[in-house]
Amino acid sequence: SLSRRRWVWDEEKIQSRKIPDDVAIFLTNAIGQLSSEVQAALCTLSCFGASADISAVKILEDDLGLKLQNSLDAAVADGFLDKLNGKYQFCHDRVQETAYKMLSMEDRASRHSRYGLALCRYTLKNINDDAMLFTAVDQVNRGGPHIVSGSDHGSLLAYLNLRAGKKAMDMSDFASALAFFDHGILFLDENHWHDNYNLSLELFDNAVKCTYAIGDHQRLNQFSE
Repeated sequence: SLSRRRWVWDEEKIQSRKIPDDVAIFLTNAIGQLSSEVQAALCTLSCFGASADISAVKILEDDLGLKLQNSLDAAVADGFLDKLNGKYQFCHDRVQETAYKMLSMEDRASRHSRYGLALCRYTLKNINDDAMLFTAVDQVNRGGPHIVSGSDHGSLLAYLNLRAGKKAMDMSDFASALAFFDHGILFLDENHWHDNYNLSLELFDNAVKCTYAIGDHQRLNQFSE
């Protein structure tokens, strides 16, 4: 800007541009030089993939007592993340992969479960937030059925998968819906037909509908057996 005698950057255009691979490699190698707090925050964010809504980050802070936003903002200032359109997003997939690989397989599963359960508690109180429901259930599913602490707990997670699956069906995303129903079935206990007949019936019935919709005749035959 000549009138103000200084450069004026279009931050949105700059942040939306994909950085070159050599810059990504440099940032990947530089992660180890960050403070432990920033590294921990990046590891947390990496569990959500390429990006996470700032609202989800705030829920994790409130529910789990994590301190994330200040460290994530520091990572933004250092160029590891972008903060755009209500999201924290990694500047390159290699940076996200490096942060995720800093976690052991066991730690990944534990974190997915903890983060998912925290977001699930939010979705139970805010039933109209479909985007958060998808995020919450995806995290729980990544954690796996081993987190189930009892039949009631398993039934709740199966029910949330049923809700997410139905929402996906409404959007005609039958492949995603089927994945939710399949995970929901995994969270049921061995006596589910006796203890949770209606929930079990809905999960299997909708799974069959999705299988038919995507033309997976092999799976369809398995359900009919």
